[in-house]
Amino acid sequence: MRIGMFSDSYTPYISGVVRSIQTLRRGMEQAGHEVYVFGPRYPTGLGADPDPAEEARVVRFPSVAAPLYPAFRIPLPRRAQVREAVARLHLDVLHTHTPFVMGRMALQAARSLGLPLCFTFHTRYDVYLRHYAPGAGAVLVPALNAYVRRFCDACDLVIAPTRAIARKIEELGVRSPVEVVPTGVPVDRFAAGDPAERRRTRLQLGLGPEDVVLLYTGRLSREKNLPLLLEAFRRLAAAVPSVRLVLVGDGPLRETLQRSVADWGLSGRVRLTGAVAPDRIAAFYRAADLYVFPSVTETQGLVVVEAMAAGLPVVAVASEVSEEVLGEGRAGLVVAPSADELARACRRLVEDDALRREMGRAAQQAARGYDSDQVLKRILGLYEALRVRSARPRPAVRGHVP
Repeated sequence: MRIGMFSDSYTPYISGVVRSIQTLRRGMEQAGHEVYVFGPRYPTGLGADPDPAEEARVVRFPSVAAPLYPAFRIPLPRRAQVREAVARLHLDVLHTHTPFVMGRMALQAARSLGLPLCFTFHTRYDVYLRHYAPGAGAVLVPALNAYVRRFCDACDLVIAPTRAIARKIEELGVRSPVEVVPTGVPVDRFAAGDPAERRRTRLQLGLGPEDVVLLYTGRLSREKNLPLLLEAFRRLAAAVPSVRLVLVGDGPLRETLQRSVADWGLSGRVRLTGAVAPDRIAAFYRAADLYVFPSVTETQGLVVVEAMAAGLPVVAVASEVSEEVLGEGRAGLVVAPSADELARACRRLVEDDALRREMGRAAQQAARGYDSDQVLKRILGLYEALRVRSARPRPAVRGHVP
């Protein structure tokens, strides 16, 4: 098959959505399919030089910096240009990972060329709007939800990463078929490793052999609930001298977090590494002892599954998604959104080596259900079904998707 992936972000930008596209793309290409990614062009110097072989199948469009987060680029494609590229590449299926700019381009190209279109619901858009527009969010959320519902109904298939998100989609009133397919993780890549690599990574981070390391990976932004994590660690650090916290990632909240670390006298116990290339991230998981995840805005929590694949028990703030991914408490602990509760759960695992190892083993076993090879087979099967259905008459769509 020849597949077109559409996204409002792609490399060198680092995010869970980008990593999910990369993992899916690589698996499809290894299986003999051709995948083309449609996304924004980035200024030079924002990351490592792209792999020419990979970049040959990326269709880039001019972009501008997002007002609230300049590292995120807003693509500015022309409709005719996108349609021409899709037609020229003889694509069989279009798969969008956004309902916005590039998603609209995918929808218009699919409709004009008679191609099937599926959409992966990666983000709780309503929750993000409330975080980034707190004053206007309550007013704008109904309009946003109506738009997302219409977009979903204009697609042939909607993919939800978890059952919890499938329920949210159904609550919007979406009538298109919804399939639950998790975002895949190359489990073996995170599970592999050796003691020498662990020692080397910990040494690079300035960590001692007796330190018990708590890890967070992801964007440093307000919707991730990081002030709660830092406050919980502050309380934990006061009681347990051996604990350390490593925050891997970058984002608009980084300077605020750095100031809090300095103000609270935690500079020697908290490491902020900045952004780490996806091909290096596994070493940071394997250098840690416990993964902490405070976010309640996720649709799956890709980084949680990566941590589990690396054999880390997880302490997560309670949400429908975290409870689903962690199961019945064998792979980690789910706690109320309280600094005291989060600190207490972390302390329990920090001080109980046997429980930490037991939960780590259970986490690694549970991560097998998210293995990217299994996910790839599911997605390819759905693509084939879409191709069969694409010639059938389409149901009427409620409203108009601009």
